[in-house]
Amino acid sequence: VPQGSIDIDGNEKYDALTDGLLLLRGMFGLDGNALVLGTVGDGAIYSDSADIESRIALLGDLADIDANGQVDPLSDGLLIVRSVNHKDLVGCQYIYSMRPSSH
Repeated sequence: VPQGSIDIDGNEKYDALTDGLLLLRGMFGLDGNALVLGTVGDGAIYSDSADIESRIALLGDLADIDANGQVDPLSDGLLIVRSVNHKDLVGCQYIYSMRPSSH
């Protein structure tokens, strides 16, 4: 599973109800059991909260989808979840391509 991938649990699937929810929970500051309870997908390589937290942290500025300098669950997080929910990885690429070049 590539570093910086939105496949947060590493099961080689992009899923809004697992990866998206893990990412949103992390963006809201949840950690430990509150982060992972009921959200890790079948066949996940990463299921421990410390591993999941590390995977989310690896995204760094890539999680700032709207490139406003802040990673915000109500903007960046929801944009990611929408794209993943629709299995729209082209949409994710489009969102990244719209980012201002200064960021």
